[in-house]
Amino acid sequence: MRIILDPGVTFHREALVRLAELPHPILMPVVAFAERVRHLQRDGFDVEAFRRTLRRARVQVEAMTEEHALRYAGRLVDDEAGRKTSRDAFIAGHVGTDDVLWTTHAADFVKLGLRRDQIVEIG
Repeated sequence: MRIILDPGVTFHREALVRLAELPHPILMPVVAFAERVRHLQRDGFDVEAFRRTLRRARVQVEAMTEEHALRYAGRLVDDEAGRKTSRDAFIAGHVGTDDVLWTTHAADFVKLGLRRDQIVEIG
């Protein structure tokens, strides 16, 4: 089992501390990382400090493969709602059969088709 992180989880310091204590590999999809970096830069925060926080929590940023991109993208409807959830689909694409996604928006991932038992809601 691997733990996959949605960017919202990184707003919760206690979740990151808890993650670092778990024996499982912890991954943040590169699209989730990019989304969080965008927020940090917009708000004037130190991106390098964020990267150090991820390293302390043993979080590895995982590149997107074609398989990741295709896993949930076909379920998106080409409308405003689909465009708003496209990043979530690319994040969900990293979640394998035995993996668990930690997120602050479980309902969005259930709508995409992720199994509820694969989702840990934080916050």
